[in-house]
Amino acid sequence: MNDAEFDAIFGRVKDGHLPFGGAPGTFDDGEINHWNGGRGVNFKSSDGYVLELMTVPL
Repeated sequence: MNDAEFDAIFGRVKDGHLPFGGAPGTFDDGEINHWNGGRGVNFKSSDGYVLELMTVPL
């Protein structure tokens, strides 16, 4: 996913007050990871599904 897509979806996560985290299995530390030059975040949707957003450097 590109940065614009990440920002749009992550904005909805924050607007929905969903806890998020920066590592797999971490859903509430409020961190975004910057591994390998991209950005990533993990969260649970309002219906309990575990989701991960990731960008990759071009």
